[in-house]
Amino acid sequence: KIIELAEQYKRGITGIERFLQIMDADIEIFDTPQAKEIINPKGEIEFKHVKFGYDKSKIVVNDFSVKAMPGQKIAIVGPTGAGKTTILNILGGMDKPTSGVINVDGVDIAIGIRNITTIHRILGIKTRSNLQLTVHHVSKT
Repeated sequence: KIIELAEQYKRGITGIERFLQIMDADIEIFDTPQAKEIINPKGEIEFKHVKFGYDKSKIVVNDFSVKAMPGQKIAIVGPTGAGKTTILNILGGMDKPTSGVINVDGVDIAIGIRNITTIHRILGIKTRSNLQLTVHHVSKT
């Protein structure tokens, strides 16, 4: 129970810190003049060598590349602080990558689809807490 409580505390502090960062941040992401609405999204999403850090000394996501085809489900797993939520925040427009490209249906979202509503309509995100499974061996005597 103490370990579980410590993990909840750590997640809570991390969440509060992130919330305060968001509230203090200047708006940095705007639609570009060539941004457009995707009318009939296919759902292909590709990260190409994406890098992100809150500052130069704390890189959270380094050279992340993945391609999700329409209808494909992708699981992003890892320990606390590995960058899972950051990856989703970048895709959802909450954070801007330091480098790299994110394409939705072949269009770079930083240039052509910076309409956040479009991106949110395409995405389906399901978050889960870690599940611990304990298997007890029962022997017949």
